Amino acid sequence: MNSQIHTVKEAMEILRSSRATVYLLINSGRLRSFKIGNRRYVTREALKQFIAHAEAAEKGPEAA
Repeated sequence: MNSQIHTVKEAMEILRSSRATVYLLINSGRLRSFKIGNRRYVTREALKQFIAHAEAAEKGPEAA
């Protein structure tokens, strides 16, 4: 992750997920994004937060 801002395609590669899954995460509000013109972007921080939340959820409530 060298850039602070990633395209959806780059987010797909980072998360190793399909385009449909990344858009599902974005549309559900689980992965924050923003648009410039017709293009959608995801920040490095949003990816880090999503991954941290996913890891915590996987560990269960005893990790909290």
